[in-house]
Amino acid sequence: MEKGGLFGNVNFIELPKELTGVDARIVLLVGKWFPTGAHKVGAAYGCLAPRITTGGFDPTYHKAVWPSTGNYCRGGAFDSKVMGTESSPFLPEGMSKERFAWLRDVIGSEVMPHPVPIEC
Repeated sequence: MEKGGLFGNVNFIELPKELTGVDARIVLLVGKWFPTGAHKVGAAYGCLAPRITTGGFDPTYHKAVWPSTGNYCRGGAFDSKVMGTESSPFLPEGMSKERFAWLRDVIGSEVMPHPVPIEC
């Protein structure tokens, strides 16, 4: 596969038993072609999953907020899009135009730029 898609199949490699020496299936995700450009989609969903499974987050009612400097925010916004819930990605105002454009164009999210306080 030369490239990934927006919402297509997962790119993975399954290691054969002859290579690993174990009976268990070992599956590797190939992050190079993730729609978000990074593997952090899983990490972002990992923060939301416990709330969803315990009833603390209702994707049909709540809005997910994703603050970060980039990939985590993109991953969370992407997860929200897949779940059909609204999201608010927050990025520092000095991040690249490409990050803001990707969130706006691919995910369709309103992006909230925020100033970064200077620490002394």
